[in-house]
Amino acid sequence: MSDLSNPIELKLQEAARFIKAGQKNQARQLLRDILISDYDCLKAWELLVYATYNIKEEAYCLERILALRPDHPWARQLLDAINQPAQTKQAVQEDKTPLPKSEPSTAKSTPAPSPAQQMRPPKTQPRRSRMAPLLLGMAIICSVSVLGFFLFVTGLPLSMASVQQTRTAIANRQVVCHELIQRALEASEDYCNRIDSNSVCYGNYTILAELIPDAALRFSERGDIVGVNLLRRLSVSPLNLDTQEWGIAIFKVLANLPRSLPGETVTLIVFGNTTIDNQSQNLESFYFSSGFGELVCEEVPFDGIMLSMPDGTGIEFTVNGSELTLFGNASLSAVQNGEMNIKLFSGSGQIASNGQTQSFGAGQQVNVPLGGANGVEAIGPPSAPVPLSPEDLVLACTMTDQYCSEEDILPVSADEAQETLEARLFSTPTPQHTSTRTSTPTISQTPSQTFTSTITFTPTTTSTSSKTSTKTLTPTKTRTSTRTFTPSRTPSVSFTPSRTATPTLSPTRTNTGAITFTPSPTRSPTITFTRTDTVPVCPISAGSLGTSDSKTLSINLTNESSSAVVLNGITVSWVESAGQVLKDIRLAGMKIADADDDNSSTNVPGEIPWFGTVSDRTIPAWATRTMEIRFQFDIESTGYSVSIYINADCQVGGSK
Repeated sequence: MSDLSNPIELKLQEAARFIKAGQKNQARQLLRDILISDYDCLKAWELLVYATYNIKEEAYCLERILALRPDHPWARQLLDAINQPAQTKQAVQEDKTPLPKSEPSTAKSTPAPSPAQQMRPPKTQPRRSRMAPLLLGMAIICSVSVLGFFLFVTGLPLSMASVQQTRTAIANRQVVCHELIQRALEASEDYCNRIDSNSVCYGNYTILAELIPDAALRFSERGDIVGVNLLRRLSVSPLNLDTQEWGIAIFKVLANLPRSLPGETVTLIVFGNTTIDNQSQNLESFYFSSGFGELVCEEVPFDGIMLSMPDGTGIEFTVNGSELTLFGNASLSAVQNGEMNIKLFSGSGQIASNGQTQSFGAGQQVNVPLGGANGVEAIGPPSAPVPLSPEDLVLACTMTDQYCSEEDILPVSADEAQETLEARLFSTPTPQHTSTRTSTPTISQTPSQTFTSTITFTPTTTSTSSKTSTKTLTPTKTRTSTRTFTPSRTPSVSFTPSRTATPTLSPTRTNTGAITFTPSPTRSPTITFTRTDTVPVCPISAGSLGTSDSKTLSINLTNESSSAVVLNGITVSWVESAGQVLKDIRLAGMKIADADDDNSSTNVPGEIPWFGTVSDRTIPAWATRTMEIRFQFDIESTGYSVSIYINADCQVGGSK
């Protein structure tokens, strides 16, 4: 006898009545609520089999039932029958009893009826028995045709619409999906634009959250913000076109890896049918799963978590018992007793599980098998990296407006990712470093020399019987040399200048007064000039902060290094006057931050995300670019400051 005072039992009874009435949407909503609070509720999974829209969903429910009870009286037979001939499946169906009128089936009750019989609107018995082979044929069509995809996302039999009607229905559905997704993302951005670090924001409904017992804050409506340390568990609802729901929660957590700027944050967007169990006060350790749900929109092919961070920022999590390190934007998804997928769209990553470590780079994904008591514990080593799928790019494009095609991703191999991670995690940065240039040196000017020689002769006379005297002259020579060199801008230049003078002269003079010089040539010396080009700690310099018009501040930024640099952070403060609003920030005419902020101080990308691509905020080598900070109204004469960050040791800017 069921305990009707139990809220879960009441929901199960109500779901059973909805199923018998053919109202699967209402039944699915009730069962989803039950599974959010108790993912291992066997009765809910048994009923959900009858509320599936397609064979794929039915198989998933059966697998969950068998995971909870391997000796289930009918789940194994029906799961095997899905992949067997239609006659076998029909035989299994005929052994089942009808759905009970008052209570849902339980694990210990008599065998439940066939889900394939109950998942359709009530028909006559002969019609029901002829549906089994049709369903199997529909499953085959699902894998090879567009019509099959429509049947998967809608659950409509083929006979209910013509091909043209099917195409129209698909197009209409995707329009509705697009509008709902855009509204949800825009609402989440609007409601959560004041979120601080180490906080979570209720972005779009519906979210069910469990806070610590002593938490006095509310977290039940859009725009509610609480500290991550107050959150124990959070579940967001799947995308539902009927109820116009799509749950979204936004986390901001501090970056915790070397070379991240102080106070820099990583954004996590939790969306769709996803649940997070927070194991630490700062979300550095958590378990999560992307649960069962009907995915009906092409723009969101799966549920999960989207992570984004500024270039150069890194974070390390313990996710589902595995150690995950990321320097780049990524998405995460996980299915209980299935796999966790990590997909990387930029930068480098590394995951350690089951004693093995795997590096991977932008454009790649890795998987980790899940299981254990909670179904989401990493139980095996990570897979080798494989390329991202088109669905992965669709999701990233929807959530970030980036990575919409393969051309938008700068690929990084696993070996390159490992080298990058080792350099960032284990090397000790020094204030200065020496650059190496590979260009061939060119000397634009021939070195000149000027010699001034003074020779002093000291004669020595020797007489012989033939009246011939020989005088030996020992000269002393003084030489002054002046050289002028103009080498090219190259770290190392080697050349051999030519000399026209002979270092040693040995003159001989006879009685006739003739003097003969016998030169003793020596090898011309090789002169090597070596230049060490030291890159400054801060590779850019800033001019004075001025104005380009009555509403715009401007400052020139010059890259004084041989490599391009990327702006990683901007802080702007201005006079707190009535109604003044920071509209946007531009670099060389390209918008890099769409602010619309009236708070008199803002941080990019902390309070406001970057706009556009990384190349828009890149300054090439030896180049100067003008940054403009645009306001809505005329600016005051004083009270403004701008700080630009390149790395942890580099901050430039100005004030006015």
